[in-house]
Amino acid sequence: MFIFPNQSPHTKNMFTKIALVIGISQYPGGTNLRNSVNDAHDVSEALDLLGYHTISLIDPVIDQIDEAIEQFLPLLAQCIVGLFYFAGHGFQKDGDNYLVAKDADFSSLGSMERHSLSLTKIVRDMSKKNKNANILILDACRNIISTGLRSINGGLAPVYAPKGTLIAYATSPGETANDGGGRNGAYTEALLKHISTPDVVVEDIFKRVRNSLSASTRGGQTSWEHTSLSGDFYFNLRSGAPIKIYQESSVRDRFFDCSIGRCGLDLIKELKSSNWDRQNFAARSLPFINMDRMNNDDLFVLGRNIYQAACGSSFGAQEIVNNFKNRFENEKPYTKFNVLNGMLFEIFFDSAGRIRKDFKSTYFNTLFNLSLLPEFFNSFSYISESLVDFQNLFHSIPGKKRDVHLSIRCDSTGINANVFYIREIHLDGANILMVSPSPSFRESNSETDWEGFINHISEEMMIPRIRLLIDEAPQLMTADVIYYPTPSSVKKT
Repeated sequence: MFIFPNQSPHTKNMFTKIALVIGISQYPGGTNLRNSVNDAHDVSEALDLLGYHTISLIDPVIDQIDEAIEQFLPLLAQCIVGLFYFAGHGFQKDGDNYLVAKDADFSSLGSMERHSLSLTKIVRDMSKKNKNANILILDACRNIISTGLRSINGGLAPVYAPKGTLIAYATSPGETANDGGGRNGAYTEALLKHISTPDVVVEDIFKRVRNSLSASTRGGQTSWEHTSLSGDFYFNLRSGAPIKIYQESSVRDRFFDCSIGRCGLDLIKELKSSNWDRQNFAARSLPFINMDRMNNDDLFVLGRNIYQAACGSSFGAQEIVNNFKNRFENEKPYTKFNVLNGMLFEIFFDSAGRIRKDFKSTYFNTLFNLSLLPEFFNSFSYISESLVDFQNLFHSIPGKKRDVHLSIRCDSTGINANVFYIREIHLDGANILMVSPSPSFRESNSETDWEGFINHISEEMMIPRIRLLIDEAPQLMTADVIYYPTPSSVKKT
């Protein structure tokens, strides 16, 4: 049985999150499972509520699974995340894993292989289609009984996870799990408790699942994951609704009308002029403006244009950005909130309200240092939620209170032990330093010091310095010279 989402050919490529969910209970020869179909129904429902476009298969034969995969894989190309969930029988043979379809004959090894989905193949195919994030959840370690086949192991073997992939197993490798006595299997029951928790990265979700599963089975079942995700992924990241607190003409501020005559609009007009003298005069006139008379949208657009003027080398605007806390010390909370929102928004979005291809990072760290101060917490929540729909562009969404650990492989010159060449930069076990080919590595290096290097990494990754933890920091912090390859990038790919 198939359940496909309602869609037209013109909208299918607009999906940002898509899931293929399979649940099989009706197996032959006394090998039925009590809860797999319930598990699939409930996981599909949970994913629907989280904004996934879900393809669900209930008790399918292998031909139906193959047909669904043929429709599922092409949709992955433009997605932020692809998710595959399977509840049913699984087995391993010679280190390979198979997910068993309804029409398998459990008395014949050949039939079981022919009527099963190769886990290695689905992992490989998903990785080829989607380079952002792929999640596979396998509640497929139930005991296979009455098969008479001693060469079959009912547990699953560990599988290599390509870059950008997380594979979650209901049990540790080689172990099996019972089907459970309630509506759901023990693993899926624990998963459903936590999958919708907002603003928790996927690795921490599965830790919570593991703890709940251990408690419910009294330590009898331990879930397990293998991951090579290179950035943060959230099942439930709060939506980008805060953008809607401002009018469209403020979000797309090229259409903002400065001629209405409200307080402060003349100043915004001057900041938009792209003329240094006029911008500097406007910025230095700010203390004489009664911002209590400005509405939320006016303050938001004011913040945007102070930041853009600062990036355009207006000294007056730079002074405001660099001394934001002191400059707005005596202003009302809503004034600080809206002006800072505008500055943060300007970093990431252009004057048409579109996400920038190249972010305005000149004062990125200056502003994000304010995130440590409780009085500005709401502004950083605002910008992080505004970036939810673009999470595939970031290793970690700016504004989230999450430290990012980097491991750097570097070599000393051998002549001067205090001069280092950066070779690799690792995040979550994967090298994210992408170096463009050049005739000579030594001739294509940029020379800098620790401050220059860490600022470069921070601004390319769009991760505030206060959130970057570098394993090799002690030796690099005291380096005389640091060389890193040019051209290269640590941007999210």
